[in-house]
Amino acid sequence: MLTEDKSPIPTIDLLAALSRARRHEVPAAPLRAHFGANVDILLRLGALVAGRPLTAVTCPACDEDHPAEVEFDQPTRRFILYCPVAGLVRVAESELETFRVETSWLATSLASALALAPSPPLRALLPDVAWWLGDVDVGSTKVSFALSLGLADSGYMEALSVALIKRQPADLGILLTTENMPSAIATTAGYHPIELRDVLRLGQNCLTVDQRRLEGWVRSLLRPRSGKHPVFHSGRPSVRAAVLSVFNKRRGQDLPYLNKSSEAKAIIRIWHSHFPDTEAPSISTVRGHLPDRPWRVFA
Repeated sequence: MLTEDKSPIPTIDLLAALSRARRHEVPAAPLRAHFGANVDILLRLGALVAGRPLTAVTCPACDEDHPAEVEFDQPTRRFILYCPVAGLVRVAESELETFRVETSWLATSLASALALAPSPPLRALLPDVAWWLGDVDVGSTKVSFALSLGLADSGYMEALSVALIKRQPADLGILLTTENMPSAIATTAGYHPIELRDVLRLGQNCLTVDQRRLEGWVRSLLRPRSGKHPVFHSGRPSVRAAVLSVFNKRRGQDLPYLNKSSEAKAIIRIWHSHFPDTEAPSISTVRGHLPDRPWRVFA
């Protein structure tokens, strides 16, 4: 059983991944296979709702990774698809199930977990992607909190910075994010980025904030600048994180995910535009980090 004390990080990862997908339908089967009971926790809490059934899936009957349209066969009352190699293939109804994240649920629940009283002064900064949550005392410091679910591309960063500037922080500003956000946002807008899973915990019934880690962050951010990152900084992304970051950005551009091989080649072609100081990994390495299904993965 998951408990708040054990800090169920996979659930936070799932919540963050789905939050970045925003209002897109995400296939349920790979989520259940990877995250198990954590999916049911988010459904019970209302963070996830049922989405529209898939109309096309990756063929499960051959090794070609080709997409195929799904049809409902009235005589057999089953869902089927046609594969050029295997012919007619039955598709389980569970394979067509999708979920959609309620983005406002995370913002409202997080404001409540931060104990913003008497009621959370929640304000949308950018529709469905960023909110100003309000102020709360952390020790003797009044901290202004904001939440970002967006991808850290230049266009988004500029819009977010402009929105945050209009909400000047109190003693300290913290931007809770779903991914590794460039620290430049602290210079331009006065809000220091911290990944959600650094301070957020999700139990069976509600979100909670790890006060010890939050207070540690606040103390670290208030120290005189020494050129070093805060003690809880998440560090440089791994190869897996970098691959999935580019993968997610391509999904955000609505580019099709046909199969692992073509996706890996596309990622390698644009690698240096995202990571100019690192050598692109091999195609087999990239393939090994890609998901089996076209859903957004938390890096």
